Amino acid sequence: MSDVPIVWVLTAGAAVVLLGLFAYTFMMRRRGARRERRDGAIWKRSYHLAAELASGRAIDSNSSALCELAESTPQPVLMASAMAVAIRQQPDSVHPALFVAANRSGLTNRLRRQLRSADANSTIEVLELVEVLRLHELMSDAAVLTRSADAAVVRAACEAVVQIDPSIGLGILIGLAPKGESWVLDSMGRAADRVRQDGNGPIPLSRAQWQSAPLLAQRAITESALFDRATVAEAVSALIAALDDTSSTRQLAAVTALAGTIEDHPAAQLALAGALGSPDRMIRFATAAALSDSVAGQRILRSAVAAGDDSDAARIAAEILWSGRDLLAVHDAVAS
Repeated sequence: MSDVPIVWVLTAGAAVVLLGLFAYTFMMRRRGARRERRDGAIWKRSYHLAAELASGRAIDSNSSALCELAESTPQPVLMASAMAVAIRQQPDSVHPALFVAANRSGLTNRLRRQLRSADANSTIEVLELVEVLRLHELMSDAAVLTRSADAAVVRAACEAVVQIDPSIGLGILIGLAPKGESWVLDSMGRAADRVRQDGNGPIPLSRAQWQSAPLLAQRAITESALFDRATVAEAVSALIAALDDTSSTRQLAAVTALAGTIEDHPAAQLALAGALGSPDRMIRFATAAALSDSVAGQRILRSAVAAGDDSDAARIAAEILWSGRDLLAVHDAVAS
């Protein structure tokens, strides 16, 4: 009989604990539902205001409403994400009022704190928003992150800077080019295109920079009307030197650039003819593929096959371009 009260006490205690757990779970679920409704309302309101501004409707009232929301929202990243969606849905026809309102709002200061997060994924997410929304006030913060130890953060930061100010972004990318990352060269080409579209004229780059960025040397050649003959010759020379670079990325970029200039520059033809015998299989086949797209390039391939050069890439390219009968004709023509 003396054990009965103890059992009752234990049973009552267990019941209280279970009741407490039930109440806690209920409260957390209710709080989560409220948060979801609040976040949904923020996203919907942000998207609506951004879409209206992107279309140029009610600019003054919508800009004011956007600024007020940016000051009060507990979820600045969520708000910026909704605005980014509105921009991405009509990338070619976004009214400048949206970007002006985004930069005027308090969103920039609140996102700046997020950029200092220790989590690389959070930083990259915010950098992508900075890029899409073109938040000029955060360009210096993005530029600092181009020196991050995390390669993914560096890439996102470069893309953001290029979008906001392509000339500054181009300078940063030139500094990163010697590392040989393929995305650096790709971003550099886009930045150079943006600089030209903005009407800033030719890009003054030195031979040392061309060696790190072959596609920019190609620009100096293709836009030769903007440069003197000595500069164009230097650019061709820099591309030829890049074929012997230790970076396969820069070698491939040089092959692509030279292939676009062989019609007018015999030095480029000689360099690519030599690249068909490169010890690097990828470079050999990239060269053969590039040569296949032009008349001068096909002449180089025909000569290489007819001369019996030991280049598997030239041989396979020739077999694709010409039938066996044509190849015999090539041999006979060269022999005669």
